Amino acid sequence: MNLEGPVEAVFDTSVIIGAILESYGREAGDTSRNVLTSLIERPSHILRISEKAVKECKDVLEKHGLPPRYILPILWGLLESRGKIKKCQYRPEDIELDVSIPEHDRHIVEAAVAIKRKGITVCIVHKNPRHFEPIKEEMHRKHDILVLKPDEYVDP
Repeated sequence: MNLEGPVEAVFDTSVIIGAILESYGREAGDTSRNVLTSLIERPSHILRISEKAVKECKDVLEKHGLPPRYILPILWGLLESRGKIKKCQYRPEDIELDVSIPEHDRHIVEAAVAIKRKGITVCIVHKNPRHFEPIKEEMHRKHDILVLKPDEYVDP
């Protein structure tokens, strides 16, 4: 797997929320923070995030009893100042998605398909094997998009 050239990563919200919860001591471990650190340390990697993903993150934070503003210092403060995050805008009706994915994760896969273009490696990083592992081979074959667990992204 080639993660050396320009890479645009789409993180499942479980990774983003995990990094926030780990940072505030609300989730054990450092798996998600390691993914963010790896993204920051790789000069040619950026995170692409859609409005739907931001909204989902804010909703999940509220469910955990944390104010949605917690997303700002972790994501925007940490990544934007380094040029490591870019919004992803697309119209779902323009995305031809040839894989079966649960509806609540569909926007993650749509974002990855929307940003895919020649010369750029696109990957989805997730912590939900039940939803993403079944589509791993199909995403690579049909869309040339890598579907990776956190450890596969951190240490390819």
